[in-house]
Amino acid sequence: PLSDLLSVGGPPARLEAAVEALGALGDVRGVDALELYAGNRSADLRRRSVKSLGAIKDDRVVPALLTALGDGAPDVRAAAADALAARKEKKAAPRLLALVKRNDAGAAPALGSLATPELVPALAELQGSVDDNVVASALGEYLKRDDVPDNLRVEVVRTIGRLSGASATTALVEYLASVPAKDDRASKKEAQKLVDEKGTVK
Repeated sequence: PLSDLLSVGGPPARLEAAVEALGALGDVRGVDALELYAGNRSADLRRRSVKSLGAIKDDRVVPALLTALGDGAPDVRAAAADALAARKEKKAAPRLLALVKRNDAGAAPALGSLATPELVPALAELQGSVDDNVVASALGEYLKRDDVPDNLRVEVVRTIGRLSGASATTALVEYLASVPAKDDRASKKEAQKLVDEKGTVK
């Protein structure tokens, strides 16, 4: 079995293939081996292990994914963030916010996917202390969610409008693209107005 192969080790290419195969299988029996390799000295192997853990539909993988948010490699942290967002793991949001406060761009989209309404003001307050592109990325993801009331969306749109950089415009354009053509919600009108003011993405 693949987990046996991982327990004895081997050439990096073979280990990477085994780690990815365990994720593709989604077999809970691979969790222990994947958790072990999520702590490997190779950042690429750690990233692949974290991605594979994220593919396993079992709550036993959540602690390892949360731990991986503290990894030294940005790609590993981003893989963990994406996996936690895909699982809608709300308890990851405070850790993701801490990463975004440290300008971690890989955590921003996941934070936007998971943030509660209470976290949005804290995110908006980061303007000026964190790269505007990171803040825009998080808020842009938040905008596209179905569970956000439109009055809050309007406030988020206005916050994005105050950010500089291409990511702010991109966030607004992507939001507009996600709204059905016949939907004339207030946040859509506000976003369109701001996009017109900012100009299109170059």
